[in-house]
Amino acid sequence: MSELPLPAIVGWLVHERYGGYDAATKIFGQMQHIPPDQFGEAEAFRGLLKRAPEQQVRQWFHERLQQLFPVAREAVEESESALFFNRLNAFADFNYWAKYPSWSLQEVAA
Repeated sequence: MSELPLPAIVGWLVHERYGGYDAATKIFGQMQHIPPDQFGEAEAFRGLLKRAPEQQVRQWFHERLQQLFPVAREAVEESESALFFNRLNAFADFNYWAKYPSWSLQEVAA
């Protein structure tokens, strides 16, 4: 697996700390806007990361990911288990749906 570019890691670390979103979103890398009242702190943190040695920043990134993985896994499993088709009482009516024709590759792509 190739390493992420350093600017991407710095951006993720800043948004992870000041972006205000849940662990699952942080793992998937979806960025949120930094609240205006925290913008100065976020920029100071970005400056600190830019001045730090690259290996140290990469180590902080990997350590933070290791901390987030268990929390994110639990959040994803909880949201998945709440979906209708993952409930114990969900029943797939194969006889009903088997009557419908299959989609062609073009229909799927559309």
